[in-house]
Amino acid sequence: MIPQTLFFKIYPCCIPVKGFGRSIIYDLNRSVFSYIPNSLFELLQDCEGQTISTIKESIDQENWKVLDKYFVFLQDNEYILFCKTEEELKQFPAIELSYEAPCGISNAILQIKDELKVNVPNLIVDLSALGCRFIQVVFHGEGDFNLVSKVLSYFDKSAFRSVEVLVKYNVHFSESMLSQLVNKYRRIHHLIVYNSPQNRILKNFHFGMQAISYNTRMIDYSLKRSRIDASDFRPNIDLFCESQGFHTYFNQKVVIDIQGNIKNVPNTDHSFGNVNNVSLAEVIQTEEFQALWCLKKDDIEICKECEYRHMCVDNRIPERIGSQWKHNEKCNYDVYNCLWNHN
Repeated sequence: MIPQTLFFKIYPCCIPVKGFGRSIIYDLNRSVFSYIPNSLFELLQDCEGQTISTIKESIDQENWKVLDKYFVFLQDNEYILFCKTEEELKQFPAIELSYEAPCGISNAILQIKDELKVNVPNLIVDLSALGCRFIQVVFHGEGDFNLVSKVLSYFDKSAFRSVEVLVKYNVHFSESMLSQLVNKYRRIHHLIVYNSPQNRILKNFHFGMQAISYNTRMIDYSLKRSRIDASDFRPNIDLFCESQGFHTYFNQKVVIDIQGNIKNVPNTDHSFGNVNNVSLAEVIQTEEFQALWCLKKDDIEICKECEYRHMCVDNRIPERIGSQWKHNEKCNYDVYNCLWNHN
């Protein structure tokens, strides 16, 4: 039974976000989300801290059944709590959404094909000095197991918290060989075999802290394939806070391509110099390199009307057209009809 005379409060970690056609409640503690109609979003925004009986006094009786269904949904999903007094409501303050990262670079992508064009040990030193703790190492081409093992050995004693490794499917890379890599190099958080004949998880290692998985997708940094469907999304408090003031893809990210060129995204030809002959630390401090860091989704046309905007890490490069920021490439999600394009 839903209490009618108690004051309701949204749990601080459960934050409603409004979209054009529908809204979402982001559960930042459990990393899950629920779709809600915009009418429920408005109710949560306008009536939080009131009692249900008070709300009913302000609406037509014919809408009471809908209101009751809303509160059953909210309570069943543990999105709200009830308080006896208004003073008790104050014991649940809103989450502080400011974002600060104690680093110059938070995550990096290193691309490798056939042979090393970069002094990886030196690069690790440079990235570590910038505070980088997360790196994705992408092996393009058919793959050389000895090269993969050699590169990963450089990270074994590094300060990186997580190393994600992507290798192309190769019938000569047996499951036992891949397992050997993950067991040997504990910095590997996830080893993904892309362009695989099937999707499957081979194994979870060391209490789930490491994993090997096979994925049918190719490494595709195409701007039009930024997101496939909602299963790509995982809301969390760090990402949500970062999205309030920064672009969650560009902010504090650096890409080193197969030639050693320094970029801020993989899917661009624009280089800020080569890591072999310029200072990485100096490059990432330039205004040009950081130009898109503080461009949040709320500043970009269409994105600002999307209910997914605070959990979407979209790699499309926005452009300023007149006084507005826009994308030339269409997203896979139609904000106005709440539909995904799977074609």
